[in-house]
Amino acid sequence: MNDCPRCQKSNIRIEHKGYHNKRLIWTIFNCRSCSFSWRDSEPEATIIHEKRDPFFHVDTDRPQKYPIVLPPGLI
Repeated sequence: MNDCPRCQKSNIRIEHKGYHNKRLIWTIFNCRSCSFSWRDSEPEATIIHEKRDPFFHVDTDRPQKYPIVLPPGLI
């Protein structure tokens, strides 16, 4: 996984690796640019930018496009 499925930035990090019987089953990634987190075992419509609904794409270079940002813990 090289780019974020939501913003397409390459500023991602591995959050956790899930093992079962010493075999890697899935990995959780987090994008430091848009704060999106995903697991590599999710459906392609979630983790491949070109297959995601464009409504869920984020352009981190245009923050004015998102006038309301909820602080963590509000939901």
